[in-house]
Amino acid sequence: MGRKFFVIVFLLIFVVVIDTFVGSTVLINPLIFSFNDRSIFSEYMFILKNFRVPRAVAAVCAGIALGSAGVVLQTIFANPLAGPYILGINSASAFMVVLFILMGSYFPPLNNYYFSLLAAFIGAMAISLLFVRLAVSLGRVVLVILGVLVGNALGGLTTILLSFATPEQVQLFIFWTFGTFSELRLEQVPLFVGVVAVGVIALFTLSKRLDVLYLGAEKSLSLGVTPVKVKRLALFLTAFLVSVTTTFCGPIAFVGVAVPHLARAVFRTNSHLILIPASSLLGAVVAVVADIVAKVPFFTTTLPLNSVLAVIGSPVVAYALVKFIPSR
Repeated sequence: MGRKFFVIVFLLIFVVVIDTFVGSTVLINPLIFSFNDRSIFSEYMFILKNFRVPRAVAAVCAGIALGSAGVVLQTIFANPLAGPYILGINSASAFMVVLFILMGSYFPPLNNYYFSLLAAFIGAMAISLLFVRLAVSLGRVVLVILGVLVGNALGGLTTILLSFATPEQVQLFIFWTFGTFSELRLEQVPLFVGVVAVGVIALFTLSKRLDVLYLGAEKSLSLGVTPVKVKRLALFLTAFLVSVTTTFCGPIAFVGVAVPHLARAVFRTNSHLILIPASSLLGAVVAVVADIVAKVPFFTTTLPLNSVLAVIGSPVVAYALVKFIPSR
């Protein structure tokens, strides 16, 4: 186990270094050879500090948050295809972002980057808290169906709102739905890192209680674990992590669904003491690799991040379908 974690951490460090220094401009050689020219060196350092490092940090934090959230959601719903999207969080964020974009036409102060962040967070947390509340009285199957229905309804409302938007506003929204790690700003890095760290550590403290859920409600109660309370707390924490990630990076696809299966395949265990940190680290690796591919190194073109993740994640989800869902 320890050797596998060491390899994953080493791989993460390796891809983060590549993601930081490689892009449309490779910064390693310019930094070395321009050291004596302070003006050029300062220019490259500015790019590194204000753009490359925050982008790499965003990829790592998003991967950690979505990977850990995904493995916990799959346990709560006992569904190998469960992921952050299952609660309609992305749809709620998208709806609120479009609403604020349109309101910005009438109230210019709302036409602001930070208000867009606030809109995404309000939408995500509002739908999350609703499902945390409903988790007490509804079964997991009903919650999944309700999540899909709410997501579809909010998606329809978003499309209706877009019909009233200008072409520029539509383009802005479409860019946001692609998902991106490039919008995180240097001053926001401590906030994003801190929130993700607290959320993942809190999830990790639930590991043993989440393991007990595999035994069923009656056995869990006999062991002193109340399934409803554990699920509500875990659902709140995962929803919070996904909400924060969606706020800073847009709706990131596939990481929360695909990465937990990678963790299970690598570590061959269902213990959350192993799966939560493993999914976090593998999520970070997958997100950073996707960002490297999306940047198309040595070219000025940038690919849609979610399209790259779909290409990476689809084979893993297909594997989950074949491996974990029995055919009839």
